[in-house]
Amino acid sequence: MRYFKYLSLFFTGLVFFSSCEDEENGADNNGKGADSYSRSGVYVVNNGVWGNNNASLSFISFPDFTIDNDVFSAANGRMLGDVGQDVLVYGSKLYVVVNQSNVIEVVDKLTCESITSIVPLNEAKEPQLPRFMVSQGGKVFVSLYDGHVAMIDTATLKIEKQVAVGPNPEGLAVSNGFLYVANSDGLNWGNGYANGKSVSKISLADFTEVKRIDVAVNPYLVEADAEGNVYVLSKGDYAEIGSSVQKISVTDEVELFAENVSLMRLNNGVLYTLDGSDNGLSCMAYDLKSGVVADSCFLKGEKPANPSSFDVDEANGDLYIGSYVSGVDYTSAGFVFIYGADGALKAKLEAGVGPYAFAFMR
Repeated sequence: MRYFKYLSLFFTGLVFFSSCEDEENGADNNGKGADSYSRSGVYVVNNGVWGNNNASLSFISFPDFTIDNDVFSAANGRMLGDVGQDVLVYGSKLYVVVNQSNVIEVVDKLTCESITSIVPLNEAKEPQLPRFMVSQGGKVFVSLYDGHVAMIDTATLKIEKQVAVGPNPEGLAVSNGFLYVANSDGLNWGNGYANGKSVSKISLADFTEVKRIDVAVNPYLVEADAEGNVYVLSKGDYAEIGSSVQKISVTDEVELFAENVSLMRLNNGVLYTLDGSDNGLSCMAYDLKSGVVADSCFLKGEKPANPSSFDVDEANGDLYIGSYVSGVDYTSAGFVFIYGADGALKAKLEAGVGPYAFAFMR
């Protein structure tokens, strides 16, 4: 494992959210109506409470950091669904995964009006429960909890293909013509996630699984750097095995990279990690080229009680952390904390229950 020197400095640099080329339409649509979200800002998808059909979508406006909640419901006259999981801006559209409703909502990113609802079903017409998304080359790839990954064509807004992977896949990343998918075996928690110790490597040329790479138990998030290395956050078994980040090289060799990590994001050669515990919030920034590490949590002012999501605005380095109200309250409206690159708290905004993912729009 490569060892890093520690420095006492704040997070700098930039950030995670992947740029979204618009293969299906080079120009954005013009918003219609008074409630057009044509200004720059960030969408936030909120989990809601499982079984209560109260997932929601919020919009934070730049530069004043005002928030509008329930923007999907306001635009469409109906609820978003049950358990908001992920959100992605690609071209003129916003893709929103609503896990327990088994739907990927596709909406106009300017008006928030629904364009279509994509419902993934297996051959027996059973729900496949979408989880996370990544985009590349006019396609949106979605992990499906029944053990598949779907390819959505962004022009037709149809599922074009599916490929079988490991049990209960989660996060995805694209690198060197391959799609890497974390196989968590999350539904097998009672047996210690016994089959959740791999990452599927899928060729984008023919959308087939070419191999499975062994990693630590319960892999969850996946990121890729510009050199073709892939970073996998495994959550462990929440008992004897702790969380960790592993690095998969371009030759598919695996090594331990970091330990005690709850969330991570990678952008411009910097891997940001976050971990919340009884001892407070731990934040790290690994410069993957220089080997320099920004150590300890530099955030000033109030800090999130129970982080649920983590992202950074690539335009200015602002850090976004979604949080539940506390470590035991999963039913009340949560908060989005926004910090500047210097660690100063810029805003604390009340969102929906469990702010879970961000999608920046400029």
